[in-house]
Amino acid sequence: MEKTFILLLLCSLSANAFLQSGLLDNLEVTYFFGLQKQDKRFYVDFDETNSDKEWDTYHYGFNVRKSIVEKNRIQLKMGIGLSQEVNNSMTRNYIGPTIQAQAQDICTFGEIIDSERFSTFYVQTPVTLQFHYTKRLGISLDMQPLFSLRQKISGSLINPMLKNGFRGIECVPSASYFFGKMSLSLGIRAWQWRKIDQEYSLRQDFLDENPIYEKLNYDSFNPTKLMLMFGYRIS
Repeated sequence: MEKTFILLLLCSLSANAFLQSGLLDNLEVTYFFGLQKQDKRFYVDFDETNSDKEWDTYHYGFNVRKSIVEKNRIQLKMGIGLSQEVNNSMTRNYIGPTIQAQAQDICTFGEIIDSERFSTFYVQTPVTLQFHYTKRLGISLDMQPLFSLRQKISGSLINPMLKNGFRGIECVPSASYFFGKMSLSLGIRAWQWRKIDQEYSLRQDFLDENPIYEKLNYDSFNPTKLMLMFGYRIS
């Protein structure tokens, strides 16, 4: 956790120093924190200690965005950023072929392995449409593609080789309050399209009721996710 915060801080400070050089205009840095409900389709029966944790998935990071269109009260922004998504208590059943091959000396195929924490590091490329209702108030719609750079499992006996790359898109409408060059926004994820990680299996009772799920590559299931964002316009 400390290394992640240090990495995000150094990247944001470096970006801020470069942007303040005056080479680029109409830029803003946004720091965000997301809190998401657990996807309980992934719970296994023995995980009783975590059964009461409704909110235990966090997503935090920053974006650097440039306003490319400003017309009347409307702005269109595009950018890039870094973030980390952390699930502190999800337990999954590892039965993928990569997992089984790595764990053949540890467990039998299909055996449950407890994972206390699952982290994914992302590069995101947000596109934002913003409408300024008044000088102080505005609404936004963010479309944020996510590309995983690194995935880490702690608390398990093995370190699976998970594929990185495009992981999905999130759509987050939000309301903003502006004061000077700063802004404070609160949003809720309205929709997502997320790549299914084939290294994991869902709960068996869920698969029995939804057998087609194992053949899908993407999922639009959308657990409630709240977003808090603080932005600062550099120029």
